[in-house]
Amino acid sequence: MTLHKRDRREIPPDTFQLGQKLLDAHNPYRLIGDRLGDLISDDDYADLYAPIGGPAISPALLALVTVFQMVEKLPDRQAAEALKMRIDWKYALHLPLDYAGFSFTNLSHFRQRLIQHQAQYRLFDRLLELLVELGYVRRRGQQRTDSTYVLGLVAQLSRLELVWETLRVALDAVEKRDAAWIERNIPEVFVQRYGVKRSDYNLTKRQAAQELSQAGADGFWLLAQLEQAPQAIRALSAVQTLKTVWEQQFEQDENGHYQGPRKKVDAHGLIQSPHDPEVRYRKKRGQPWKGFSAQVSETAEDKGEVNFITDAGLTDAQTDDSTSLPAIQDRLEGRGLLPSQQIVDQNYISGQRLAESEEKGVELVGPVVPQPGPPGFKLDDFQVDLEQGQATCPAGKPSLSMQVREEAGRSRRYVFAFGQQCLRCRFYGVCTQAKHGRTLQYDEYHPYIQHRRMEMETETFRQTMQRRPPIEGTLSQLVRQGIRRARYRGVCRVDLQLIFTALGANLKRLCQVWARGKQPSWASP
Repeated sequence: MTLHKRDRREIPPDTFQLGQKLLDAHNPYRLIGDRLGDLISDDDYADLYAPIGGPAISPALLALVTVFQMVEKLPDRQAAEALKMRIDWKYALHLPLDYAGFSFTNLSHFRQRLIQHQAQYRLFDRLLELLVELGYVRRRGQQRTDSTYVLGLVAQLSRLELVWETLRVALDAVEKRDAAWIERNIPEVFVQRYGVKRSDYNLTKRQAAQELSQAGADGFWLLAQLEQAPQAIRALSAVQTLKTVWEQQFEQDENGHYQGPRKKVDAHGLIQSPHDPEVRYRKKRGQPWKGFSAQVSETAEDKGEVNFITDAGLTDAQTDDSTSLPAIQDRLEGRGLLPSQQIVDQNYISGQRLAESEEKGVELVGPVVPQPGPPGFKLDDFQVDLEQGQATCPAGKPSLSMQVREEAGRSRRYVFAFGQQCLRCRFYGVCTQAKHGRTLQYDEYHPYIQHRRMEMETETFRQTMQRRPPIEGTLSQLVRQGIRRARYRGVCRVDLQLIFTALGANLKRLCQVWARGKQPSWASP
């Protein structure tokens, strides 16, 4: 499809006259129509379309409709109907009263186009640029970051139901790709057994165990048949999911002989549903969920000021907050909105993150965990000299050896061993009870952690941390706008949902500011 650009900077006369009569002056859609007519244009999405082809629906229109439907939690059909019937939407979007709208399927196609071209943030970034121009968002100011969970769009499945459904989805995908191959290679009884949805609701525990063991054997047989299938079949995502689920749930010996279901299966990292293999299990602060994690940052101005979301991004549930921080800061840096001070909770803090943030000119503020270690002497009770490659214990004894451990993506760790000299020490039994003596692990970024523990005792640190709790209200707003549950499947699609929901929250806040006629304190004469 090709883009035929349209200029919608002016509100059509018929829509303007009726909107002025029916819409309150503080109505958010009226404010958007009056003040944000040039927020986004078709030119901003021109590179997403081919130079030739049939006419495309205005991408600027589709982008704003996507925002509105996230704000009002509308599915595609209802959003398309609202665009056709509602005067407030037409006023905000500068459409004539007789505009007949478009098919709801265009919204799905537009979202997919954004994902394919990695253009999810364009409207979000454009609004932030405007907020900076208007003076509502300051560069190099204070910001805060926190996360919340997002439930995946999948059913709750037992272990047996997961196995059954994975087989069914794989068979269905192969049949759709090449029904003749199924007919030639898979017995009809196998298709009848695993080609339909099944539930273990009425099974006893013993029956469920027998069914699980049988399904495991049958699944390995099917995988062996698929190894001989054409490449187009073997490359199907459902077949790859089947292979992964069987690796996670069942055991084979080194000769490839089936051993049965795995007796110990850690839920972390496991595929939870074949319908969305990116959904993962996680438990945080006693709260278990299956889905994703939403990372949200916003400005952290003084009490009474209006704060705006500066970044929103989705990760799989198993990516912890500290690991997410570099990507958050990179996105903020790309917008020119890297803060001078970023306030976070304990989950984002590590020595490595403190050091990396300092290199970027960001003061990362947040508490660290209490000093770990066995009862008795802690790490800070030892003197460590990395240049000399030696550590000295509280009794004045030097370490006997040092090893350096390096892992990809992780900080360098130094391991000091004190050996059997500890057995003759007066502190033996207090410092360590190991027969080989005390072993000390020292992270290269430990000085940052040590310094932060001292900062946590100051009044300045406590006052700064008082700016963090209000982000809970922002997360609550996003949850009320529907971000708690994924509308789509796949991390990229749910990420787009989060971005446009955060964009809608920013639009609502900007309209509230305009409705109150409020200016930020730093913009006052």
